[in-house]
Amino acid sequence: MTKIHRQARLFLSVISALIPTVFTSPAIALATDQPPDWTDFAKTAKRFVAIESPSSVFPFKTAKAGLGKALVIAHYFPFFPISYEGLPPDKDYYAKEFLSVSGENGKHARQGGFLRERPLPTPFQSTPQFYDANFAIDVERAARIGIDGFGVNLLSLTDKTFMPAARKLLDAAVASSTGFKIFPEPDMTTLSGLTPLGLADTLMLFATHPGALRIDGKLLVMPIAAEKYPVAFWQQFTTIMSQRGYPIALMPCYYDPAINTMAKYRNISWGAAFWGTRGPSAGNNAAEVIAEIKKLGYSHWMIPVSPQDSRPKDLLSFEAGNSRSYKNQWDAAIALGAKQVQIVTWNDYSETSEISPSSFTKFAFYDLTAYYTAWIKAGSPPPLSRDAFYFVQRRQIFRPDKLIQGARWSLAGNPPWSNDIEVVALLTKPGELVLKSGDSTVRKMAGAGLQTIRVPASAGTATFALKRGHRIIARITSPISIDPNPDRHDPTYGGSSSLRLGRNNNGG
Repeated sequence: MTKIHRQARLFLSVISALIPTVFTSPAIALATDQPPDWTDFAKTAKRFVAIESPSSVFPFKTAKAGLGKALVIAHYFPFFPISYEGLPPDKDYYAKEFLSVSGENGKHARQGGFLRERPLPTPFQSTPQFYDANFAIDVERAARIGIDGFGVNLLSLTDKTFMPAARKLLDAAVASSTGFKIFPEPDMTTLSGLTPLGLADTLMLFATHPGALRIDGKLLVMPIAAEKYPVAFWQQFTTIMSQRGYPIALMPCYYDPAINTMAKYRNISWGAAFWGTRGPSAGNNAAEVIAEIKKLGYSHWMIPVSPQDSRPKDLLSFEAGNSRSYKNQWDAAIALGAKQVQIVTWNDYSETSEISPSSFTKFAFYDLTAYYTAWIKAGSPPPLSRDAFYFVQRRQIFRPDKLIQGARWSLAGNPPWSNDIEVVALLTKPGELVLKSGDSTVRKMAGAGLQTIRVPASAGTATFALKRGHRIIARITSPISIDPNPDRHDPTYGGSSSLRLGRNNNGG
């Protein structure tokens, strides 16, 4: 057993133990029974995103959905819509129940609250069909940075959250006219007692919808932890779909990418995907898995990339090392010439792995995703028209065993905890980077392109400067201030984007 297999098995054992049996969404207050006007929603979403993310906030040309040398998809978790009930963001369920220590009758008090951030609110909270409109915004936001589609997590096939959300996303994708597509990711960790016929019946929604993602004329189906069900199950499912005239491209997303596991499913699979590990060496680990997938004869494979992973509900976190984990994974995808990439995730706030515009990460991971997506789709780094800088840092010095801030957190994975402030710089030409926090100052001579600099974190705000020769080209103060006395543990890495500072969309 290789090092990656040992890490993958450990990761599998951790997350399998933490997956809830049922996610029950807060009641969604739909204000009208009028059929959704998806064309109108799409137009509204397009106008909103055009204002939120104009070309001026990107120092490069973003990629287009549906075009390019690689397929880039994002894992979508329907349990966390932009808004549940259309109330103002300081009065809605996120604010009152998920972010508050006392929320949901104190159920999450020991953990300091269920979540540490929320989707960045939109101005459409109180419109009659706010819930549908927000799906259109998710689609438009993702398409704006070149993402090709959402893989929708189907934690349940029968409740009122997951399949209804999938239908809305399919309709929103068609109405967007961006080339954006939707495909199913049935979550086999929670779908117990399922039959091949039952799954086929449910996924006919995707098979018959023009908004579904098809590869080589086949519907892409990517079951999470496909190995939870035997090979015979997937053979029967594939046969049923073919007999109905809807062939599928089955791509198991393995939780346990052991050679013997993947070998068993090779002959029934169009390709192979895997959930991956987390941390600054996650990309190296992924490269090892890809090498083994190739040895097994899979003709197609998808590599995962994830910015961070921390779970307040479980008092558990992986150390991402600022953006190092995300960069390491994208570097691996680019070096391997990946033709399919899965971003884990678009909006799973319970695992803090979201890249969607959010209340604390803001647009930092969203904008960095735009850069990497443009790179992998073009096969080369996108030319930079101007300098841009992204702070990636925590809002506290994270000390998981400081009990005055709440119950102790556990570290998952190998890297130890670290407390640094980082700036990711996209430079048009070489320069000197200077980053200061408290009494510590770090200087670095950097070439053109994507560069990073880190300094040990101290309480207060950090400052960054770019120098060329004797001139200061840019000077920025981080909008995130590190609290010396936080009231709860929070390992989340937030962010800011220099080209968005001062805008009215909370992009700082």
